Amino acid sequence: MKIVPSLIAGSMFLFITACDENENVSGSAATSTGRLSVSKSSSGISTSSSSKTLQPFTPGMNNDPEMLKKLQGKWKVVRLTTLDRSDEPPGLGYMIINNNQFTIKEERFGDLTGDFAIDTRAIPHKLDLRVVGDPIRKYIFQLQDNILILTYTGDPNIRPKKFIVQDGDSAVIDFKKVEE
Repeated sequence: MKIVPSLIAGSMFLFITACDENENVSGSAATSTGRLSVSKSSSGISTSSSSKTLQPFTPGMNNDPEMLKKLQGKWKVVRLTTLDRSDEPPGLGYMIINNNQFTIKEERFGDLTGDFAIDTRAIPHKLDLRVVGDPIRKYIFQLQDNILILTYTGDPNIRPKKFIVQDGDSAVIDFKKVEE
Protein backbone atom coordinates (compact mmCIF):
# COMPACT_ATOMS: atom_id res chain seq x y z
CA MET A 1 0.00 0.00 0.00
CA LYS A 2 1.26 3.45 -0.92
CA ILE A 3 0.38 6.54 1.14
CA VAL A 4 0.39 9.86 -0.68
CA PRO A 5 -0.01 13.07 1.39
CA SER A 6 -1.28 16.09 -0.51
CA LEU A 7 -2.27 19.63 0.43
CA ILE A 8 -5.40 20.86 -1.31
CA ALA A 9 -4.78 24.37 -2.66
CA GLY A 10 -6.81 27.08 -1.02
CA SER A 11 -7.95 24.80 1.79
CA MET A 12 -6.68 24.34 5.29
CA PHE A 13 -6.46 20.58 5.49
CA LEU A 14 -4.25 17.68 4.54
CA PHE A 15 -5.73 14.87 2.48
CA ILE A 16 -4.03 11.50 3.00
CA THR A 17 -4.57 8.97 0.24
CA ALA A 18 -3.81 5.27 0.37
CA CYS A 19 -3.85 3.16 -2.79
CA ASP A 20 -3.35 -0.62 -2.86
CA GLU A 21 -2.41 -2.92 -5.75
CA ASN A 22 -6.10 -3.29 -6.75
CA GLU A 23 -6.45 0.51 -7.04
CA ASN A 24 -8.69 0.70 -3.97
CA VAL A 25 -8.32 4.25 -2.64
CA SER A 26 -9.05 5.84 0.72
CA GLY A 27 -8.40 9.21 2.26
CA SER A 28 -9.40 11.59 4.97
CA ALA A 29 -9.40 15.32 5.43
CA ALA A 30 -9.16 17.09 8.75
CA THR A 31 -10.28 20.69 9.19
CA SER A 32 -11.02 22.92 12.13
CA THR A 33 -14.69 22.05 11.64
CA GLY A 34 -14.52 18.27 11.35
CA ARG A 35 -13.32 15.27 9.37
CA LEU A 36 -14.32 13.80 6.01
CA SER A 37 -13.40 10.26 4.96
CA VAL A 38 -13.66 8.96 1.39
CA SER A 39 -12.97 5.51 0.00
CA LYS A 40 -13.26 3.89 -3.44
CA SER A 41 -13.19 0.17 -4.07
CA SER A 42 -14.71 -2.31 -6.50
CA SER A 43 -17.97 -1.99 -4.55
CA GLY A 44 -18.16 1.80 -5.17
CA ILE A 45 -17.41 5.08 -3.45
CA SER A 46 -18.37 5.76 0.16
CA THR A 47 -18.05 8.85 2.33
CA SER A 48 -18.51 9.66 5.99
CA SER A 49 -18.07 12.82 7.98
CA SER A 50 -18.04 14.13 11.48
CA SER A 51 -18.22 17.74 12.53
CA LYS A 52 -17.51 19.90 15.52
CA THR A 53 -19.56 22.91 16.50
CA LEU A 54 -18.27 25.96 14.67
CA GLN A 55 -16.74 28.60 16.88
CA PRO A 56 -18.20 32.15 17.01
CA PHE A 57 -16.88 34.58 14.41
CA THR A 58 -17.36 38.08 13.01
CA PRO A 59 -16.72 40.50 15.87
CA GLY A 60 -19.06 43.47 16.08
CA MET A 61 -22.22 41.62 15.06
CA ASN A 62 -24.96 42.04 17.67
CA ASN A 63 -26.69 38.65 17.11
CA ASP A 64 -29.97 40.22 18.22
CA PRO A 65 -31.73 37.51 20.31
CA GLU A 66 -35.22 38.62 19.20
CA MET A 67 -34.29 38.37 15.52
CA LEU A 68 -32.49 35.04 16.04
CA LYS A 69 -35.69 33.72 17.63
CA LYS A 70 -37.73 34.81 14.58
CA LEU A 71 -35.25 33.10 12.22
CA GLN A 72 -35.53 29.69 13.89
CA GLY A 73 -37.22 26.90 11.93
CA LYS A 74 -37.56 25.65 8.37
CA TRP A 75 -37.45 28.04 5.40
CA LYS A 76 -38.39 26.95 1.85
CA VAL A 77 -36.76 28.67 -1.13
CA VAL A 78 -39.59 30.25 -3.14
CA ARG A 79 -37.52 32.31 -5.59
CA LEU A 80 -33.90 32.50 -6.70
CA THR A 81 -33.00 35.54 -8.78
CA THR A 82 -29.70 35.86 -10.69
CA LEU A 83 -28.69 37.93 -13.74
CA ASP A 84 -29.77 35.07 -15.99
CA ARG A 85 -33.07 34.08 -14.43
CA SER A 86 -35.69 34.29 -11.74
CA ASP A 87 -36.87 30.80 -10.80
CA GLU A 88 -39.98 29.97 -8.87
CA PRO A 89 -40.21 26.19 -9.45
CA PRO A 90 -40.82 23.77 -6.60
CA GLY A 91 -37.85 21.84 -5.33
CA LEU A 92 -35.34 24.69 -5.05
CA GLY A 93 -34.59 23.46 -1.55
CA TYR A 94 -34.91 24.68 1.98
CA MET A 95 -32.92 25.86 4.98
CA ILE A 96 -33.26 24.79 8.60
CA ILE A 97 -32.05 27.25 11.26
CA ASN A 98 -31.31 26.11 14.80
CA ASN A 99 -29.75 28.79 17.05
CA ASN A 100 -27.02 30.27 14.82
CA GLN A 101 -26.46 27.01 12.92
CA PHE A 102 -28.05 26.16 9.58
CA THR A 103 -28.44 23.29 7.14
CA ILE A 104 -29.37 23.94 3.53
CA LYS A 105 -30.97 21.00 1.70
CA GLU A 106 -30.81 21.27 -2.07
CA GLU A 107 -31.11 18.47 -4.64
CA ARG A 108 -28.48 19.72 -7.12
CA PHE A 109 -25.71 20.50 -4.61
CA GLY A 110 -26.51 18.33 -1.61
CA ASP A 111 -26.54 19.44 2.01
CA LEU A 112 -24.58 22.47 3.21
CA THR A 113 -24.05 23.17 6.91
CA GLY A 114 -22.50 26.03 8.81
CA ASP A 115 -23.20 28.96 11.06
CA PHE A 116 -23.99 32.64 10.79
CA ALA A 117 -23.89 35.95 12.64
CA ILE A 118 -26.30 38.86 12.24
CA ASP A 119 -26.30 42.58 12.95
CA THR A 120 -29.74 44.19 13.07
CA ARG A 121 -28.35 47.62 13.96
CA ALA A 122 -27.29 48.02 10.33
CA ILE A 123 -29.84 48.97 7.64
CA PRO A 124 -30.13 46.80 5.65
CA HIS A 125 -29.39 44.11 8.25
CA LYS A 126 -26.06 42.29 7.92
CA LEU A 127 -25.63 38.53 7.88
CA ASP A 128 -22.26 36.78 7.69
CA LEU A 129 -22.64 33.15 6.69
CA ARG A 130 -19.98 30.47 6.95
CA VAL A 131 -20.47 27.14 5.17
CA VAL A 132 -18.16 24.43 6.49
CA GLY A 133 -15.03 24.48 4.32
CA ASP A 134 -15.76 27.83 2.64
CA PRO A 135 -14.81 31.42 3.48
CA ILE A 136 -17.27 33.66 5.31
CA ARG A 137 -19.70 35.24 2.83
CA LYS A 138 -21.21 38.68 3.50
CA TYR A 139 -24.98 39.01 2.97
CA ILE A 140 -27.73 41.47 3.70
CA PHE A 141 -31.14 40.28 4.85
CA GLN A 142 -34.62 41.41 5.66
CA LEU A 143 -37.46 39.62 7.36
CA GLN A 144 -41.05 40.60 6.53
CA ASP A 145 -43.61 38.45 8.36
CA ASN A 146 -42.84 34.93 7.12
CA ILE A 147 -40.61 35.96 4.17
CA LEU A 148 -36.81 36.05 4.54
CA ILE A 149 -34.77 37.68 1.77
CA LEU A 150 -31.01 37.13 1.49
CA THR A 151 -28.71 38.85 -1.01
CA TYR A 152 -25.03 38.26 -1.75
CA THR A 153 -22.47 39.36 -4.35
CA GLY A 154 -19.99 37.30 -6.34
CA ASP A 155 -17.16 38.37 -4.05
CA PRO A 156 -17.61 36.82 -0.58
CA ASN A 157 -15.78 39.79 0.98
CA ILE A 158 -18.11 42.45 -0.43
CA ARG A 159 -21.46 43.02 1.25
CA PRO A 160 -24.25 44.16 -1.10
CA LYS A 161 -25.95 47.46 -0.34
CA LYS A 162 -29.35 46.74 -1.95
CA PHE A 163 -31.61 43.74 -2.56
CA ILE A 164 -30.73 43.51 -6.26
CA VAL A 165 -28.58 41.24 -8.42
CA GLN A 166 -25.32 43.13 -8.99
CA ASP A 167 -23.13 40.80 -11.06
CA GLY A 168 -23.01 37.34 -12.63
CA ASP A 169 -22.28 35.55 -9.37
CA SER A 170 -24.71 37.43 -7.12
CA ALA A 171 -28.21 36.35 -6.18
CA VAL A 172 -31.33 37.33 -4.28
CA ILE A 173 -32.96 34.39 -2.50
CA ASP A 174 -36.50 34.55 -1.13
CA PHE A 175 -37.46 32.05 1.58
CA LYS A 176 -40.90 31.42 3.07
CA LYS A 177 -41.21 30.03 6.59
CA VAL A 178 -42.69 26.54 6.67
CA GLU A 179 -45.13 25.89 9.47
CA GLU A 180 -44.40 22.63 11.24
